[in-house]
Amino acid sequence: MQQEQLLLDAIRDDPDDRESYAVYGDWLAQRGDPRGELIGLSLALERMPADVKVEKRVRQLQAKQAKELPAEVDVTWRYGFVCEAHFDPGGGEGLDVLRHPLLQLVETVALVDRRATSDRKERADTQVVDRFVELVPRTLRRFEIDYDSVAFSRNLVALFEKVPRLTELAMSARRFPAGMIDVLAPRLHVLELGGRGVIDKLLGTIATTAWPDLRRLSLRVPARRRAVEVSPLLPLMRTGFPALVDLRVLEETATSFTEQFCKDILGSPLLARLEVLDFCTRGLDVDLVRPSHPLLRHLKSFLPHAETETEVDALEQLTYLLEEPDTHRAIRLTRRVRDLANSAFDLHNINRRLGTALLLVGELDEALAALDTSLENEPACGVTLLYKAWALKRLERIDEALEILDEADITRRHPPNRGLVLYLRSSLADRADPEVLAEARDLLVEELATRVVDADLHYALTCTYALLGDTTAALTTLATTFELCPHYKAWAATEGDFAKLSRSKAFRRLLST
Repeated sequence: MQQEQLLLDAIRDDPDDRESYAVYGDWLAQRGDPRGELIGLSLALERMPADVKVEKRVRQLQAKQAKELPAEVDVTWRYGFVCEAHFDPGGGEGLDVLRHPLLQLVETVALVDRRATSDRKERADTQVVDRFVELVPRTLRRFEIDYDSVAFSRNLVALFEKVPRLTELAMSARRFPAGMIDVLAPRLHVLELGGRGVIDKLLGTIATTAWPDLRRLSLRVPARRRAVEVSPLLPLMRTGFPALVDLRVLEETATSFTEQFCKDILGSPLLARLEVLDFCTRGLDVDLVRPSHPLLRHLKSFLPHAETETEVDALEQLTYLLEEPDTHRAIRLTRRVRDLANSAFDLHNINRRLGTALLLVGELDEALAALDTSLENEPACGVTLLYKAWALKRLERIDEALEILDEADITRRHPPNRGLVLYLRSSLADRADPEVLAEARDLLVEELATRVVDADLHYALTCTYALLGDTTAALTTLATTFELCPHYKAWAATEGDFAKLSRSKAFRRLLST
């Protein structure tokens, strides 16, 4: 046990050191522990991203290991360990999952309230806070709390003192002590705040505090009758934070706050240093600021996103913002909003978009389940059927995928998708027909003339070029795909259609940049 702790401590001291994981994995494998194989194959998959067999085995081992965890815990894996966990702590008993060996190197913990909205009351249980601080590993880098907790907001000091690597905080609460800002400011790289008390009382404090290393600031302005004043944020726009490159102001209702903020930031010195600027509000007049504005052309991501009227539609659309860095957050929000759906149409749309987002980040089984739920409510949706066939292809369930493409008559109901259907059919065949692939290529190129920002079509065209052996065209189109949607890199890393393309140094450079 002492040797094992030394090996684990080496990982804790440098969680990004792959060699430390490899040594620990070998040590476990020598003792017949299946976690050793999972660690070794996870590291191998990073070196050989196109190896479909290794990817399949990794997923099998992850699924087997995940059975040891409570079903309600949502997890993300890294090098054989859970790196991200989302769960409801309940009265404190839910925190026991942090004792599990799979979570001993966890880097992100999100505590969520999964009770029905009508049952929710503010949680102020100091015992839960003390237990969390006791159990949380020192590898924690990001902490999210998605319910009102006076106890947590008052006891963050103990958490930050125990966990030196904790640099990201996301909180939604009614109260947040202003004195806590002085403790957090020197440490945080990412700060995401929302809730009535947070926004009302802290805007001025946030804007005038020194944040030497803060790179992302996200402020959610809640719905209310009285408009929130933008003036407390003026110091932020006038002087800026030295490291801030990502600013998001998310307003839940139509007031003058975001519109005034849009106008003020165009003339601020902060704007020139930003890489990401996101305004997300119902009722925002997007003519105020457009990506073509000369002052906005330097931004890598600009989202003046006008949400629709219902909460279901608003959160559902987050799964379309796949160019945003945090697709996993969009997926979690969409999972929660499914409970708000009040019609078959809502359930169809929400599950379809959830399924496509999960497919993109590699959660194939859950993606297929979401797409099946969508089809239960709208069986004839050609787009959903297409994505289901794509998911089955990724799962190597070839016959089922072909059956969907053959029986669904997708192209009759959705003629623009004919090129995509032809590509999928060709890629599923034992030997792809070059003439059919050439027809698919021509149709995809034609369709992209009117859908130039459709990352799915660009990716399908890349695969078609790769199967045709046109490496130059494939790499060019793949670069465009990554520009439109960086999350396709994870998909491309294990794409079976790139068996030859993956040997190219240019392909590996695209994945690593």
